[in-house]
Amino acid sequence: MKRQNIKIEKQRIIELQNAGLTQVKMAEVLEVSTTTIERRIKKFGLQGYSSVRYDRMNVEDPIFCYLLGWFCTDGYLTKGNRVSIRIYDEEVIVQLTEYFNCKMYTIPRKGKPTLYECYFPWAPEIFRNTFDVQKTNSVKVPPMPIKNSDMFLRGVIEGDGCIRIPGTSRSTLIRIFTNSPAFNFMLQTLISSNGYTIRSRVDRMGWELSTGDLSFLKFVYTRHLNFVCKRKFSRAKEWLSI
Repeated sequence: MKRQNIKIEKQRIIELQNAGLTQVKMAEVLEVSTTTIERRIKKFGLQGYSSVRYDRMNVEDPIFCYLLGWFCTDGYLTKGNRVSIRIYDEEVIVQLTEYFNCKMYTIPRKGKPTLYECYFPWAPEIFRNTFDVQKTNSVKVPPMPIKNSDMFLRGVIEGDGCIRIPGTSRSTLIRIFTNSPAFNFMLQTLISSNGYTIRSRVDRMGWELSTGDLSFLKFVYTRHLNFVCKRKFSRAKEWLSI
């Protein structure tokens, strides 16, 4: 007998997609037709979701921690609970979209550099807990194992930091900028937890964290060097002679 008013919650569809189930398998689990599944996926705006490697989105994955660093600096959440990172560095977006199998968009802008976007159709909880709608002043360092903090800090430096041109003063070799008091404090704590010293001062736009410690730069650029921003990494290589 045909079932009437079948109630399927969006979160349930997301859970099944996250588990890697096809639409046919989802239909079997929920005891509905594949047509019903297709309609719900379209209704909830989850098209393309099942292809995304959400199984890699956990803080035990160092590349995910790198993504989180970029998200904290150049990412945002849309009203539809979607994740977007828009930057000028095409190679970073290519690296992330290939690893997480998500969508990439090119955004031409008249008279301005092209933007590249890494886009996820659904935001896991860790993204939603990183900042609220007033992102600029409310960013927080997400919980993560200390072993992957190097990758997170790389993403932060490449997103909202700078590395001085080789041959110039080393006193402010690395600088990171933020408008969030919590992010400023938590970054200092995270960096000191790894045995490095970093200064913090009030900047006209918020806070500036800086260090001249070459060993900290080496710490940030030791592994997974296929996930880097070329502009920043080229300077790091010169400083470190690698």
